[in-house]
Amino acid sequence: MSDLTLDDLDRLNVAHSTEGNAAALRSMGGTEALARRIGVDLQKGLRTNQVDTLRAQYGNNHLPHLPRPPMKSFGRLFIETLLGDTSLWILIVLVVVDVANADYESEFPYESVAIGLAILTVALVTATNDYTVELQIRKPKEIARSDATCTVIRDGERCLINPDDIVVGDIVALGAGDGVPADGIIVSGEGTKTDEKALTGEPEDCPKDVDGRDPFMLSYTTVKIIQSASECRMMAISVGSNSQWGKIRASLEFETEPF
Repeated sequence: MSDLTLDDLDRLNVAHSTEGNAAALRSMGGTEALARRIGVDLQKGLRTNQVDTLRAQYGNNHLPHLPRPPMKSFGRLFIETLLGDTSLWILIVLVVVDVANADYESEFPYESVAIGLAILTVALVTATNDYTVELQIRKPKEIARSDATCTVIRDGERCLINPDDIVVGDIVALGAGDGVPADGIIVSGEGTKTDEKALTGEPEDCPKDVDGRDPFMLSYTTVKIIQSASECRMMAISVGSNSQWGKIRASLEFETEPF
């Protein structure tokens, strides 16, 4: 069992504190020293017999399901469409006034009725589309997650596992376009950049430097570029609810997309 505590790892993974995290890593002796304390070989990865021990010590990479916001009914979506658009609301008022004041003996208000029917048609189509979207987002996101795979190095071999099965110390192999499945420290892949705008708001792709200023890779971000090879590798240091996204998600009242 590693002598590192969750608090020790948390000090390496403070949100919006890249320089502080890098300083904490240096104070621990760098990535290789951290790997030795976890008990992982950066080339061969974890041994299979370590996985359960590390999962028990640091947790798993599964994020608990949060309740979804109450579903809006079709009627509510229809009313919101009618009342939420100022231009439609003005047209509705004008149509109602015109129809109410029409002289039906001299001329039926065909134009106002046509406008009213057009407004109802627009509202119905919009509400139908919105209701369809509501139904789609009710589908459990865990279905997609359960079918996902990622590559880790264990016992010196490449293994395909479910992202939920990643543990602290796992060496995860990532290619351009892959989502980062846990928080970690890059250990190979010079010239790697990740897209973090959804998580941190950083608009530019973020360079990840092995033993450099910012070696930290964050879950629910995306690998964009790897200049030196076809893949980069990272050592997982925070998983599941202990990751930065996991902590943000724990503060949410309802289920939402990862930004």
